[in-house]
Amino acid sequence: MVIIRREGFLVKRHHSILRALLPALPLFIAGLLLLPAPADAQYSQKSYKILSFEIEGNDVVPDDKIRDVMRLTKGGRFKKGRYLPRWLNTDITELLAYYRTLGYLNVEVVDTDVERDREKWEARIRLTIREGEQTRVDSLTFGGLTPELETGIRARLLLKTGGPYNPDLIGSDLFRIYNYLAERGHPAAELVHDEEIEGTLARIHYEVDPGPEAKIGKITVDGNKRTKARFVLRELTFSEGDLFDRIAILTSRDRVYRTGLYLSVAILPGDITPQGTVPITIKVRERNVRWFGFGAGFGTQDLVRMSIDWNNSNVLASGKRISLETVFSELLSNRKVEQRYAFSLIEPWMFRTRTVGEWKVSHSRQNIENFTIQSGELEGTVIERYRLVQTSTSFSLSRELSRFSKASIAYSIELSEAGEPTEPVDESFLKPDAVGAITVVYEREARDHLLDPSRGDRFFLSTEYAGTVLGGDNHYVLPVGEAAYYRKLTRGGTLFAMRTQVGWIHSLAGSDLPDYKRFRVGGASTVRGYREESIGPGNFSLLSNVELRVPLFWKFGMAVFADGGNAWESVRNIKWDRFRFSADDDRPTTRSDYRYGYGAGLRFTTPIGPIRLDYGRKLKRLPATESVDRESRDVWHISIGQAY
Repeated sequence: MVIIRREGFLVKRHHSILRALLPALPLFIAGLLLLPAPADAQYSQKSYKILSFEIEGNDVVPDDKIRDVMRLTKGGRFKKGRYLPRWLNTDITELLAYYRTLGYLNVEVVDTDVERDREKWEARIRLTIREGEQTRVDSLTFGGLTPELETGIRARLLLKTGGPYNPDLIGSDLFRIYNYLAERGHPAAELVHDEEIEGTLARIHYEVDPGPEAKIGKITVDGNKRTKARFVLRELTFSEGDLFDRIAILTSRDRVYRTGLYLSVAILPGDITPQGTVPITIKVRERNVRWFGFGAGFGTQDLVRMSIDWNNSNVLASGKRISLETVFSELLSNRKVEQRYAFSLIEPWMFRTRTVGEWKVSHSRQNIENFTIQSGELEGTVIERYRLVQTSTSFSLSRELSRFSKASIAYSIELSEAGEPTEPVDESFLKPDAVGAITVVYEREARDHLLDPSRGDRFFLSTEYAGTVLGGDNHYVLPVGEAAYYRKLTRGGTLFAMRTQVGWIHSLAGSDLPDYKRFRVGGASTVRGYREESIGPGNFSLLSNVELRVPLFWKFGMAVFADGGNAWESVRNIKWDRFRFSADDDRPTTRSDYRYGYGAGLRFTTPIGPIRLDYGRKLKRLPATESVDRESRDVWHISIGQAY
């Protein structure tokens, strides 16, 4: 019988004994080094290449699964497995443990035959396994619980009646029982369990003392010197007098930490008082509320890039945040430097709710490529590049809907002025304008890492409504939707990633559309194999990506990918036959064709995300014209962070 008690324990440190043994430690180590090595150890410095690995006697677990479990001797994608005695012994231990998780408690490896060629350093291995009979759970019984608590606990347990008996899950199930009770006002539960195995049947009994029902008592905050206690208290999902709930405590701890004001947060329940309450102490360690940031990088889109920012996350001890940011890109190029300056003021608790309000002012100077005049005498004229200067202000409200999703609404005013076209045309055709807009966004972010995700998904949907009653020179509606999915395919970390993005901008009141709002694709993060934003511009965009990411060794990895996309002038220009994978002289590639890129690349993992080098090739190319050469076949891309 195993008894689990919520009690502390004392470890006695025998310092006097350690001090007496310390002088003899060098002699003991020297003696170990001088001992003769066993026969196998003399060859352990070099491993054997495994030519064959045969498995016999396994009727339940297939050979491939056994080899997956025996990872040390399995080998990799590009090399044979390797043999060392200690590696094989470790793998056999892992294999027996895996069988036990399936209920095969008496499994054994009855024979291990290894043929070694010490001249060629090659080995052939044959394992003979006796699986035995499977032990199953015959019954799960409880004592000391109400029918309601017992029903809820049964649904939480990993071991099920009729399922395989895995003794390693007993500890997990005991922890689940304790958590279930702690989430329902019983933080001082005591558990006892008894296991009885008869033949191939296991009977498990849990005796539970839930203890008294407890409520939240007095809540105190400790460690806050520069921040007010209410910044912590307002993030809590529980209050004094509520029924004790462990989940509410964990959720509150995460919410307090995500304010960005604290380096660490600990919520510590005390002992139950005679009044049946649990006092709560919240210990925090504050961050430095003011800091400077500096960044530099290089990519095929921004070329050399530098950023400087200053932040204050507790302005005048009010909990409000201020940030100033300056970004310079396209440095050391033959183009004018792109600049962006931004100021933002954030109130994390608008209207005394967890609604974040942000006021932002920004100014930018950027180079816009590939502009087509839409109307007038010069309609259809293509300008290679022009300079866009924008000043904008916006106010937004955002709120978390769940742990992974949030929604926001923003009103913005944007003043744009274009000039310095590369072609000799009247700059009035570049349409400087003012835009007033409302943007509504819903976002679900369930990826495990923003720059290098390995699992999860992301969904993004936004709609921008500009002009008409909101004022401005342009009137349009612009919805954009994006979905991405990530899944690991192997235990070694091979990852499948995919993304789809759709965007549409529609003119209202018959006005022309601002060029910088139209869609352009192509480049390191959209369609690789094409220059940045070289496809388009257009009023309707469709983008699709699939990628296989494979770890290689140390911090290196590789990826193979296939991208597709285009930006059409209108939905009416989209034809099914334009999604073809090839073109010929009779039906050459046109700008209405869906453009495909494919290729491979290397990844090097860094703390700020992977450095990515991709080689992309076009599946079909635009033919040459009188004024334009045929599209290049390939493009190299370098960037930080995954493409999506």
